Parts: sequence; C-alpha cells; structure tokens
Amino acid sequence: MAFALNPGRPIPKAVQKAAAKQLRNNVEVLTGQTELGPDEAAHDARKRTKKLRALLRLARPELGAKVYRRENRALRDVARLLSPVRDAWVLVEALDDLVTPADENQSPDAVAGFRAVLAGEHRELQNGMEEDGVPEQAAAAYEQVLARVPRWPLKDHGWASLDDGVEDVFRRGRQAMNRARAKGRAGDFHEWRKQVKYLRHQFGLLRRVWPDVLEAMEDTADELGERLGADHDLAVLRDRVESEPALAPAVQEALLDRIDTRRKEHQREAIALGRRLYAEKPSALRQRLGRLWNAAA
Repeated sequence: MAFALNPGRPIPKAVQKAAAKQLRNNVEVLTGQTELGPDEAAHDARKRTKKLRALLRLARPELGAKVYRRENRALRDVARLLSPVRDAWVLVEALDDLVTPADENQSPDAVAGFRAVLAGEHRELQNGMEEDGVPEQAAAAYEQVLARVPRWPLKDHGWASLDDGVEDVFRRGRQAMNRARAKGRAGDFHEWRKQVKYLRHQFGLLRRVWPDVLEAMEDTADELGERLGADHDLAVLRDRVESEPALAPAVQEALLDRIDTRRKEHQREAIALGRRLYAEKPSALRQRLGRLWNAAA
C-alpha cells in the first residue's frame, strides 16, 4: 500500500508525499543506490513514472493546466530517455514467447538469426545509454521535478480535489475502448492501454477507501493492461518480422500468422475484461468513490 493516498490527510500533503516518494526512489535506482542492474533500474523508474503521471491526472484540477502540463511533459520526456533499451528487450521476449510451442517453422533454431539481431540491438542501446550517461540525466530530471513538488498549488477540498481527475481518466479509457472495438487498429488499442494504466494506478491511489473492492478493480485493470501490452508488443514485433531479411520466407509467414492469431486472442480477452471494468458510467463511478472517500476520511 505504499503508493496510496490517505483519506484522513489533507490533499496537498497526501499528494506531495506520494509524488516525492516515487521521485526519490527513481533517483536512488538510477544513481546506483540499489542492487538493480541498469536494465532493471530503467524499467523500475519507468513504472514509477507511470504511477506519477496517474497521480498528476488525479490531482489535475488542483494543479491547474500550467503546472500539470509542465510536470506531465517533464515526466514524459524523462521516461522517453529510458524507454529504448527496455523496448528493445521486450521484442526479444515477445519473440521467445511466440515460438512456444515450437513447430517446424517456429522454433528457437528457425528464428536464431533474427533473435541475434534483436539481442544485438538491445546490447548496442544498453551500451550507448551508459556511455551517454542517460541514467544520470534521468536522475537529474527527476530531482528537478522533486524540487518543485513542495510548490505545487494544491488545496484541500476533500474529494472535490480528486473527483474530476478520476472521472476524466475513466471516461477517456471508456472512449478509447469503444474506438478500439470499432476500428481494431493497433494505435487505438495502444491508446486504450495507456488510459488503463493510469486508471489502474488511480485505483491503487484510492484503495484505502475500501481495500477489498478497489484492489479487485486494480487487479482487473492490471490484467487488462497486461493483455493490451502483449497485443502492443506483438504489433511492434510484426512490423519487424515483415521487414527482416534474416528470416526465411516460410518462417516469416508462419510467424506473421501466429502473431495475428495471438493478437486476436489478446484483443478478445481485453474487450471482455474492459466491458466489465468500464460497465459503470463515469459519473456513477465518481459518485461511488466519493461516498467511499468521505466515509473513510
């Protein structure tokens, strides 16, 4: 329950405490103060950054447009510094998973050359990140945001400080789900995934108002995000498979067929989960969470 708001604390203190803790942790992992390796540290910092951006969206009405845009942009940009290495390794993992179970055209041996290319790109990016001092740059950027946290223009209006933020994220996710269902485009499913991630972390932030219920909703959003994440990884891998000269034509065709089959499975499961998660109207969710917040305050 580390990343959660306490309804009994004033909103400014609760939000600032949650943000500061995540930012300090990011600085620690990126400056070698933990036992995490470079890849793990970058991945950990990116995950915490998603939590921070979810928090910003929750407190957006109090922060105001100017401060929100400044901090959201700062966190987005620093996460992009850390993304390439992790994204490159995700393709290796997606390929390994894709060839299980193996067959004649889809086995570790059949894709060994392609996997070596992807692994080589990951090593190059990893070496380049360390040579360019990217972890140190990212840590400095997080420290800059941390220094501004005490000056965030937050006021304590109770649930009214947070209700617009959670309703907006829930509504955006609902709309993104409907677009993805209607259009079936990879970009629409990816946009839906981003909104699901924000919602998941907001449920986590609010979980103390009714742990059993909010944790269950958080778990559903987490499972949904994993499905959408797997779909996105396969969509990116598909683009690489289509253009990869290291693959024999028969192997390439077999991989594309399996990618398309698995993406349909992930999308079907995601839509089923999404229909349950977003069954409630945004305004109804806002009111229900408000009653729980006020009861717990």
